[in-house]
Amino acid sequence: CVVVGAVPREQCAALAEYVDAALAGAELSIAAAPEEGDAEALEFALFGNVRCRKHRFDFKLPLSREVCDAMLSLVGVIGGALENQVSAQGRLAELSCLVSDPGAERQPLHPDTPIAGNACAALLTTFVALQDISESMGPTVFCLGTHHAPAAHAELESVPMQARASDATLARFGAAAGICEAGTVLLMDSRLLHCGGANLPLLHGGMRRRLLYATWQVLGNSPAGSTYSIRSELQGRLRVEDFHPLRGSAEAEGRQDSRSAKLLQCAAACGDGDAMSRLGTMSSSAAELARATTEPRPQSLPG
Repeated sequence: CVVVGAVPREQCAALAEYVDAALAGAELSIAAAPEEGDAEALEFALFGNVRCRKHRFDFKLPLSREVCDAMLSLVGVIGGALENQVSAQGRLAELSCLVSDPGAERQPLHPDTPIAGNACAALLTTFVALQDISESMGPTVFCLGTHHAPAAHAELESVPMQARASDATLARFGAAAGICEAGTVLLMDSRLLHCGGANLPLLHGGMRRRLLYATWQVLGNSPAGSTYSIRSELQGRLRVEDFHPLRGSAEAEGRQDSRSAKLLQCAAACGDGDAMSRLGTMSSSAAELARATTEPRPQSLPG
């Protein structure tokens, strides 16, 4: 499913600028870590495990103002579809930004979660392009229909790993490139075969490609295979309904205030200075509500 213009261009540009600055800061912090163990801990906290990592990053996002604005816009447009698939209580299982720079190689074709041996409900991932994406930037390619095709998954297993990134393999599985404009959202079942494309050198038109992605899961279902890229401060705390705006009654407005307080508390937990300052000016009742609504819940995501 593709929705054009789900997130306004200005929000995409602001988030892209934020990601670039935060990513550079994270790399500097890791390089400056006094001990190897400290560097490894920082890398685990800030980055997910992505295939073909050279010139490619899976940068776990805090709930900064830029991230929150984009998520509110996103769910404001596709919230109904999310609720149909994972319910209003569907949990945010991943919140990250995939970044590929010129020189990044094409990944091997893969699903995020397999069909075989997975009794859990699939995850639903929403990708948002933070800039226009051209062929030379290595768009993600999707093999439509393979999320409910066990035979296609079995066939891919027979392909040697080194051949799963070839043009012939992608053609064999009917891959289509996600070339799109900034603000476009692509919804993907986690069982769909897909891969990140090759980002060409600068001289051949390559440039940084950024994809905000948020993955949602049915409550109580954690299928195997996913990297579950989300900051530990946010793990298990946020659901579809926390980003879905409510309007039309005093009760709805009260619930919206509750959700705003919850998002602010989560942003502060990620170290957002502005959120911390705003929490300091909240009424005592609102602050108490924020604390109550962000207490960690039992959850099955990997730690």
